[in-house]
Amino acid sequence: MFLLLGLALLGYVLSRYPLGDIGRACLRLGPWVAVTPLIALVWFCCNTTALYLLLDRQVSWWRLLRIRLIGDGYNTLLPLAGLGGEPLKARHLAAFVPVEQAVTALIRDRIVENAVGMLFTSLWLALALGRVVMDARVRAALLVYAGLAAAVGVAIVLVVLTSLPGRVGNRVARWLGASDPRTVRLAPAQLARVLCCYLAARITGTLEVAALFALLGLPVEPLTVLFCYSLHHAAGTVSFAIPGSLGVLEGTSVYLFSVLGYPGPAAVAFALARRARLLVVGLFGVLLHLVLTGTAHRPRRTA
Repeated sequence: MFLLLGLALLGYVLSRYPLGDIGRACLRLGPWVAVTPLIALVWFCCNTTALYLLLDRQVSWWRLLRIRLIGDGYNTLLPLAGLGGEPLKARHLAAFVPVEQAVTALIRDRIVENAVGMLFTSLWLALALGRVVMDARVRAALLVYAGLAAAVGVAIVLVVLTSLPGRVGNRVARWLGASDPRTVRLAPAQLARVLCCYLAARITGTLEVAALFALLGLPVEPLTVLFCYSLHHAAGTVSFAIPGSLGVLEGTSVYLFSVLGYPGPAAVAFALARRARLLVVGLFGVLLHLVLTGTAHRPRRTA
């Protein structure tokens, strides 16, 4: 149902402008649009470092990068509210650390990353709303969202310092057959390093927006770029039930570009470029999983 709703929204957005104008805007991006998956790889590396720290460096960083690419690839492509790849991550990690530690680390990874996203974007939404002219109702809604997101982000960071994520991880571990799971709190110093990794990933994410603005010939103003990134993050958070926020992010791009006075077809090209990056990175993760699985099950030749 939600997928159909997203497809309907996407169809509506695409129908608002002549396909010729959209095509010309897409062509304006040129071959350099291929840089966006590389930018995504950088923030994948930052998030992988955070998970590496959450696991107390017990699993090699390169192995964790593969696990993240594969798991997040399924998260992107499966219509399961962005959670389709988490069981796969847990299963792979359980081969190297106790299952309760793997599940707890993944819980902390997911909620702390979201908390940093909420704190980062709520700040820039609040600052940008003082400069961007938009409908008063939309402005009020965004201010409410920014306040709630900041409060939730702070609450999550405080909860992570308690034993709650560990207790949840232990319960899941018992369901998976662990006999004697232990609860381990996250040290404040360790959490600070993890937060820096997630913050670096968010800052890297804004570079994708800046790159697409530059390719489309639009002004690359820091506050505008940060506002664009933050507004799309807010839209994605609110529409989590729609797979990949399909149609919602595209509609957000069109609305944002209209507020900024940028051409509508450029908004569609911007949104489609980001959607293409999601698909490319997601398919790469799934393909990587298939290749590694096929290699692991390939019979060895005997002399």
